[in-house]
Amino acid sequence: MPSWRPPRRASFLALGQTLARTFTGEDLTCWANLTGYWATVQIRLDTAQYLHYWVGVASIGAVLARHRAAPLLGLVLLVPALYMPVAWFLSGVEHSCSSTLALFNWPYLLAGVLALLTATRLTRQPQ
Repeated sequence: MPSWRPPRRASFLALGQTLARTFTGEDLTCWANLTGYWATVQIRLDTAQYLHYWVGVASIGAVLARHRAAPLLGLVLLVPALYMPVAWFLSGVEHSCSSTLALFNWPYLLAGVLALLTATRLTRQPQ
């Protein structure tokens, strides 16, 4: 049976998102009109993406694929994925996106979910 390795796929998704954004200079996500504390946190998350920190998290998850820490790294990847829709919802600001679904950072969301699926695989396998 082929081995199932979602964290490697997660690191490719995170790397693809970061490289596309870095080399094209285009922002592939939609933004809400956040201000104050919400905007400051978003700027820090965005800086982490430009410095490839999220790719590093996904890569560490790939290395630790059979380790119990892999699902935790999947949760960490959900932070940049879900921050914008959560901040938009809690702050009540406007956005100029085509839909609310455009606020999600889909590559990181998929990467985080793939890494979290590792947790179910770990609990099903005998140790």
